[in-house]
Amino acid sequence: MHGTARPETDDIAENPRRPHDATGSRLPALWIGIALSLIACLPALVAWAPEMTDYPSHLAGFKVMLDHGRDPFLTDYFTFHWEWTGNLGAELLMVPLAPLFGLELAGRIIVGLIPVLTGAAIMAVSWTLYRRISVARCWRWR
Repeated sequence: MHGTARPETDDIAENPRRPHDATGSRLPALWIGIALSLIACLPALVAWAPEMTDYPSHLAGFKVMLDHGRDPFLTDYFTFHWEWTGNLGAELLMVPLAPLFGLELAGRIIVGLIPVLTGAAIMAVSWTLYRRISVARCWRWR
């Protein structure tokens, strides 16, 4: 292909680039991806405390955030200001989840959602770029 938008017939025979549909042989890869994403969230949901070294400090920050300055002991030492940070998504989810489930269970739900959403995002990017879901796409880029 030199200077033309039309591929030569030899290029097509050597490297056929046809998009794959999700209903054929690629459907098992989708289910494997979903299963692996759900399995990845199990340590956060099954363990007594999620295996994150900063998890207690996040819960403490969420407690200060949800207190709204009502506890005089907390307001003597801590204040909370909304800012654009990496934890903003978790903070926004904590506002509706904490009254429903309590602080600790809401924190566990959010920690469990992170690997599921990450796996779903990887599969969505793979589908968007290559029209197929493949584990090999995680390690090999064209």
